[in-house]
Amino acid sequence: MIDVFGCVKALVKLESICIDNNVFRLHYKVTVIILISFSILVNSRQYFGDPIDCTSPPDLERVIDNYCWMHSYVTVGEEGDALELETPFPGIRPKTQGDRENYQRYYQWVGFYIIFQACAFFLPRYLWRYCWEEGRMKALVSNLQTPIHTDLESVKIRQRLIIDYLYSNVGTHQCYAMKFFISEFLNFVNVTIQILLTDAFLGYEFSTYGNEVFTVWRISEELPENRRDPMSRIFPKVAQCTFKTFGHGGRVSEFHSVCVLPVNILNEKIFIVLWFWYFCLAVISAFSIIFRIMTILLPPLRVWLLKRSCREIEDYILGKLFKEIGVGDWFLLSQIGKNLDTLIFSELVKGLAYRFGASRKTSV
Repeated sequence: MIDVFGCVKALVKLESICIDNNVFRLHYKVTVIILISFSILVNSRQYFGDPIDCTSPPDLERVIDNYCWMHSYVTVGEEGDALELETPFPGIRPKTQGDRENYQRYYQWVGFYIIFQACAFFLPRYLWRYCWEEGRMKALVSNLQTPIHTDLESVKIRQRLIIDYLYSNVGTHQCYAMKFFISEFLNFVNVTIQILLTDAFLGYEFSTYGNEVFTVWRISEELPENRRDPMSRIFPKVAQCTFKTFGHGGRVSEFHSVCVLPVNILNEKIFIVLWFWYFCLAVISAFSIIFRIMTILLPPLRVWLLKRSCREIEDYILGKLFKEIGVGDWFLLSQIGKNLDTLIFSELVKGLAYRFGASRKTSV
């Protein structure tokens, strides 16, 4: 089983240069790892057996299994469940008046659909890293990330280079910051779209799936025996399938097969985890967007956030600095602070603030 997850190891690798934040990593790293792992599990027949196994004559066993897998299986709706009918399995019985037949085909696409979702969650990261960020942070903070520096002169030279760059290009980083803010917003839009798409994919059952499952688990002792829980309704373990062929007299013969679906034991667990994760991720992303808007509109909040990354910097020094820099410059400076030691970053911020203060004195 360990070999199955070997391809996921590359995603777990931590990057040396930080160009985003923790909420961003929940989307492109944690969520993508979860989805790829689920896709591998769904498609690993050697560990979970055949996804479907139907009752059939010996000479038609393979044919009926493949037919029912490629077409669809049927369960009878809950409208007739109140009738006191003896049934071998929930949803497996003759159709009566008022019943609704549920033809389910989603199971053929679960593995591919999960891979599609993994690609969708990685798309904002791809846009930000390869199309918009373009290695700017790596070029700025290279050779300054180690906590212990033996060559202090080279560290001071790198600090001066960063200060010169920020001073010379002040006010030009609005576009850089805006592209990151757009990427954050795309993360929120994407998780919302994935919730809606998954709801449609499962016959509009996903949006209430988690609530129904948790309700059933909480009051399971009080449920009547003939009550079907949502996991069995949406992901039936046993279903029925009708296969037609020619009989000995040339007439059409029907085989009504009962099919066992081992793969749904896995699918029901996968989608309950995804339900919980997607809704939590959507809430976290929404709060992240609200916080981002606050940082854009409230300069004191930006000052406080930058001061948290520095060590023992006087308020008047930050006051000088924030009179000169905008939102884009602040964002770039904050990203630099994520990649540097606190002491080195504090000296860099002080040097940049003194540089702006010296320029104003000279101009007077």
